[in-house]
Amino acid sequence: MHHNSVTDMPFNNYQYDAIFCYALIHLLDNPKREKLVQDFYNQLSQNGYMIFIVFTKKHKLTAKAH
Repeated sequence: MHHNSVTDMPFNNYQYDAIFCYALIHLLDNPKREKLVQDFYNQLSQNGYMIFIVFTKKHKLTAKAH
């Protein structure tokens, strides 16, 4: 188990057919968001998929946090 920032995760050399990111990327600032997407991309197999679920600041689940 790894406890740390998602931008400091020890990414391995595995290749994945799909990467799913739920309700996270919108919480990062632009440089950290770009790094995370690049790290994910580096682990994506050819023709793989990255799927991101993102809430807006107006969504009822995130409006309380802002």
